[in-house]
Amino acid sequence: MDDKKYNGWANYATWRVALEMFDGYSAEDLNPNAEKATKEDCKHYVEQYLEDMTHAFNMNKYNRDASNIISGWANAFLEDVNWQEIADHMNEE
Repeated sequence: MDDKKYNGWANYATWRVALEMFDGYSAEDLNPNAEKATKEDCKHYVEQYLEDMTHAFNMNKYNRDASNIISGWANAFLEDVNWQEIADHMNEE
């Protein structure tokens, strides 16, 4: 994981995912049965979102090929996310 801080977050990937996927959400939005968000809840939420988007995009062969490339890039980017930091931030809100 990249150790370079970005806008007060662990790194750019963590900041970007926190901003674009979790801003305005609470732990209950991720898991209605949980009192607190976990890093697993956060990661699963984003993975499910990407899976849903990929499925919606896969309407023809061209899109399937593009989707495979984009999905690979997204998954590589998500490897740098500090999921625990996002969960901790959501639990503080």
